[in-house]
Amino acid sequence: MFSCLKDALKKGCFNEEAILERLLVPDFPSLKGTDLGVLMSRTGSGSVLDTLIRLWLIEVPVSRKEVRDALEPADINILIDAGVLSDCGDSMIEAGIKILPHSGLYIAFDRPGLLLTDKKADYVMGIGSSTLTLSNISIRNPSHATLDLGCGCGYHALLAASHSDRVYALDINERALDFTRFNAALNGFDNIQCVNGSLFEPFEGILFDLIISNPPFVISPEKRYIYRDGGLKGDEFCRQIVQLAPHYLAEGGYLQMLCNWAELNGSDWRQGLAAWFESSGCDAWVIRSESRDIETYASTWIKHTEKEDSANSAMRFEEWMTYYHDLGISSIGAGIITMRKSSKHNNWFRADAAPEKMLGPCGKYIMQGFNTFDFLFVADDETMLETRFRLCEDARLERVSAPTPEGWADESITLTLAKGLKYSGGIDPVMANMLIKCDGTKPLEELLANVSSEVGVPVSNLQHGFCNMIREMAAKGFVHRA
Repeated sequence: MFSCLKDALKKGCFNEEAILERLLVPDFPSLKGTDLGVLMSRTGSGSVLDTLIRLWLIEVPVSRKEVRDALEPADINILIDAGVLSDCGDSMIEAGIKILPHSGLYIAFDRPGLLLTDKKADYVMGIGSSTLTLSNISIRNPSHATLDLGCGCGYHALLAASHSDRVYALDINERALDFTRFNAALNGFDNIQCVNGSLFEPFEGILFDLIISNPPFVISPEKRYIYRDGGLKGDEFCRQIVQLAPHYLAEGGYLQMLCNWAELNGSDWRQGLAAWFESSGCDAWVIRSESRDIETYASTWIKHTEKEDSANSAMRFEEWMTYYHDLGISSIGAGIITMRKSSKHNNWFRADAAPEKMLGPCGKYIMQGFNTFDFLFVADDETMLETRFRLCEDARLERVSAPTPEGWADESITLTLAKGLKYSGGIDPVMANMLIKCDGTKPLEELLANVSSEVGVPVSNLQHGFCNMIREMAAKGFVHRA
């Protein structure tokens, strides 16, 4: 049944490029419900594509005949019985769900209007910014067994299915599992197994090469929405995932998850997180994308659910503020946690600020980072000086120059990366010239000698600072061991 629906969507050119071209928008987040008049005008030709856009994306009723013609050979009566479509009467049909083409897949999820009904607790989100962040950063190695923990509509499970022998999609929300089953069938995947349960309870004895999780990470005093609220105090839900995951990771296996964590009054956020990973048997890398004050954080999430109830929103905001103050939370951090099971060395923990951008897919850059940190964790200055480094092929040097009586003079020189984790930072001409000589043939001590000669400072005075600078450049991916 669902293969017929997929055939109809493909035949109707229901794909990202065709839709964006028809609607004259740069991306799907640019589609706003308040633009209904504009969107209806741009989909008024009566074509099959217009019908599909109105049905699945704009969420307006379409005539039964138009739907039948657009979805042929799919049987619309069967789709109505399945809840995919809804009969509005007067020969009109509307979608019971949304379907979005993305990454070569068709992804079905709940219409936002469900949040205004008595079924709102089971609401299943679609592809949001957090979804894309996690998929962008995910490691895509071949995997015998992958777990999508808190699968929601199953987007990450579907992406993992193409490089995994078996994918387990777990959620406590049966409606989410229904969407995942539907999406797996719609996209023709038969290696995804849906499991109802909490955390890792159903998987005793199973080891995973990859665990992906976009959990209900929001730190709130509520338990109202399965997709949002973990139901435990503070950031305990995400902490539990971190502490339980190592028991279910194969040697060398990775956990990657989106996370929010509490940042307490006067404390260092890195130290607070480091405690999560003690005695885990895993190396851990946290990339913090932001830190938000509790007022902004609470307001954002409350508005997401209390869309048309300002009085209720005000009451909830006060409850959230009291909750944070009682726990001593002054801000809330957000980012990506990657853990790797490793019993072959003393485990390390690293926490960094996120780069300006992550130009994906970034999975291979995450793995390169782990290999680099393995080396940096044990490399003293002597080891660094004996090592040959090469400049990353994605490195770019950007100069901003201003006119002077003597000609153009550099105002700033910036080193940046053109792909992956797009770190950038200022650099002086001497170090820029040194980096271009990092071709993998010379040990670092030879390059240091050249710098010493150029600036007229003894090697002994430069050595430690020079090694630390190369450590930082290696950590950000500007240079790699040859």
